[in-house]
Amino acid sequence: GSTPVAPLTADERSALQQQQLQSHLMRMAMHCITAQMNLSELHTLNAKFKKYDSSGDGRLSLSEMRQVLEDGGIAAADDLDLIVQALDVDHSGKIEYSEFITGCLNLSSEHVRAQIPVAFGIFDLDNSGSITSDELRLILTHGMNDKRPASLPSSDITPFGQSLTGTLLPDGTKVEKVMKDLDVDKNGKVDCFEFERYLLKEHARIASMLEAENDVVADK
Repeated sequence: GSTPVAPLTADERSALQQQQLQSHLMRMAMHCITAQMNLSELHTLNAKFKKYDSSGDGRLSLSEMRQVLEDGGIAAADDLDLIVQALDVDHSGKIEYSEFITGCLNLSSEHVRAQIPVAFGIFDLDNSGSITSDELRLILTHGMNDKRPASLPSSDITPFGQSLTGTLLPDGTKVEKVMKDLDVDKNGKVDCFEFERYLLKEHARIASMLEAENDVVADK
């Protein structure tokens, strides 16, 4: 017989619960990491995904995803809805395989954290070793694409360079604010350490928020 597929691990469960609280930057970084991970590292997640993908089309319906969460021990209905909506990044009404994997990856696990420099490299479009505000804006507003410009156009000639200043990201923040939070030493660019520190700090902040919520529930 086939080995039974284990329900969500505690790490995966807490990663999924963090979804709706994550910043746009965190989500993009996690998607970069997902794209770079090899399948052998993901075999247990693959098995979980297949188990619930009843139609076998490589996507989970929202109700299939709710089932994953329920089986994984996430019970509150409003939590389920929020998590499922947060996972459906492209609002297609389905959870794509990559959306599922990204949702289950937890920055507190070492092999995920080890991939942060890879995500940094995807944001660093010109491979200069640091991320400028232009690069950050491009990635956060246009997404990652593999068809990268060989050189970044200077902002005065880009059709979307200046006009995007002040653009609100999906999480309601502005690129300028994200840049300010990232650029700790205020030299106008973000190095890999700053990038990693930002992500780990956000991860820790959300984790402690969730812990506080759980404590409130436990006290009832």
